[in-house]
Amino acid sequence: MKRLSKDRKQQRADLVTRLNDAAEAVRAALVAVNAEIAGKLNSAIENYNLILSVAEAFRDEIVSELEHYASGRSDRWQNSERGQSHEAWKQEWEVLDVTVLDAIDEIDEPEMAHANELESLRSQPE
Repeated sequence: MKRLSKDRKQQRADLVTRLNDAAEAVRAALVAVNAEIAGKLNSAIENYNLILSVAEAFRDEIVSELEHYASGRSDRWQNSERGQSHEAWKQEWEVLDVTVLDAIDEIDEPEMAHANELESLRSQPE
């Protein structure tokens, strides 16, 4: 082929139009998804983190009570099997992970230059 036929040029133009329309649909969907992220998802994450902070305070209270109980016992008890078991139990509570969830950033628009690239291809050699 020496050059694109009229029919092929029209097919390319149609594809460029369809790609541009599809890109607009992607952009519109991103706007909707990002609104959901900003509103519903991050609000839910914020609420989760508030409850998690209550769980963290609960954990700290339990650990404090466990420490207080053990400190009131003799060295002999603390070195005993029961004392060691109590210490292991306290350590289980101490390592409870209460790391907060991070808010989710909005999704960036993907690169959609395909229509421009297709449109800029030459119809014939130089």
